[in-house]
Amino acid sequence: MDRFFLFLIMAKKKQKQQVFNLCIFCGGTGLSKEHIIPDWIGREFPIPHGFRNTRSMYDHRGIYDSTGIHKNEPLGSKKMRNVCVKCNGGWMSRLQSEAKPILLDLFHKKDVTLDHHAKVTLAAWVMMGSIMLEFTQMESKAITKEERVYLMENGVPPANWEIYVGCSREDDPTTIRRLYHTGRHFEPKPPLMPLATEKANWQTTIIGIERSLFVARSTHVDYLVLSPVQILNNNFVKVWPISQDGLSKPNENKIEPRVFDFLLYALLNLIAYK
Repeated sequence: MDRFFLFLIMAKKKQKQQVFNLCIFCGGTGLSKEHIIPDWIGREFPIPHGFRNTRSMYDHRGIYDSTGIHKNEPLGSKKMRNVCVKCNGGWMSRLQSEAKPILLDLFHKKDVTLDHHAKVTLAAWVMMGSIMLEFTQMESKAITKEERVYLMENGVPPANWEIYVGCSREDDPTTIRRLYHTGRHFEPKPPLMPLATEKANWQTTIIGIERSLFVARSTHVDYLVLSPVQILNNNFVKVWPISQDGLSKPNENKIEPRVFDFLLYALLNLIAYK
């Protein structure tokens, strides 16, 4: 093999190794393993349907490529080695501790009232979970390094994120115990030039645990928009961005089981062009 091409292959391999040896949040070394879904949730509220992670590519005429993975392994035992000891035992651990009592109230179907602090905490927790989920398939990565750093430094999602919380009416919580993440690559419409990269620039994450549903949407390019979804607006509490500081009760508009399927279809097939 030509020495030049061998050099390029080795350099690319070394660069890839360096990327995966750095924390996805702070860029530090000394990585540890972090659960995709917290261990206590995996033990107390198993997710029998596993998780699905897809990546799709679109142009202005519609979808032209799609790949995905579907794993049935219990996510309580699934770990990723992509965060450092400092982040894992520091701000991430503090966020998990702050979110746990709020989540337990939601999971146990209590009459939960969300104040400003609870909304901010849930929003940050859902974003952190979305980040961990998308790393199960590198091709679906749509959340930028800048967005991850923003969460770490500010304790809240950036302004280009929308996060919702809802509760199921169904007595059998296994109907919504599932996890979805999809990263999409949208090409700009003409006359804008095609992008030089095919990296995902739009993501949707749905986390269903016990009777609670969490939905996160984001895009980091200015020719896309987070189009309104009526099912979200009518059946969920929007916890980010916070439009008003009043109290909210996510279990007031409990979601029928069939709504979940409509929501899934709407979110995963939504065209995001302005």
